[in-house]
Amino acid sequence: MAFETPKLDKIYQLGFLVKNLDEVKKQYEEVFGIGPWSEPGVISGDRFPIWVNGEKYEGPFFKVSMLHRYGFEIELIEPIGPGPLKDWVDKHGNGLHHIDFRLADQEKFDEFLAEAKEITGKDPWLAACFGRQDRISFAYLDMTEELGCFVEVKPNRTPENEAFGFEY
Repeated sequence: MAFETPKLDKIYQLGFLVKNLDEVKKQYEEVFGIGPWSEPGVISGDRFPIWVNGEKYEGPFFKVSMLHRYGFEIELIEPIGPGPLKDWVDKHGNGLHHIDFRLADQEKFDEFLAEAKEITGKDPWLAACFGRQDRISFAYLDMTEELGCFVEVKPNRTPENEAFGFEY
């Protein structure tokens, strides 16, 4: 099979869902010497509008801490409110949840989501909009049967518009 131009350009992030963010950070630091991690931030529908799978989300959603190293980001997410992230970690426990790739062509975000649906037969497992309901901030594609994990994609991520403003 001849490969066309890749649709995914670069691994941006490995995302782990965890039951206790502080405990997992401590383990990374003490056992592997990996750190420093960012101070945990809380993503909450009370701070700014969040829509999850088309539904307005109220209250705390998750805590998150990041490590920027090795040319990519490691994200630890502790769900603190009800919803698909909490359901997933309750069922599976701590572990790798997603790989976040940069799209090679950011203008083709919607096309990429449509192609993923053709492959899996599913809409994004979770699509969240922070701030504006009409603009997806990120989407998790359930590729667990095809690839063994979820794939996260975000629209319009360019060097001038990095998530959280970090440089690599």
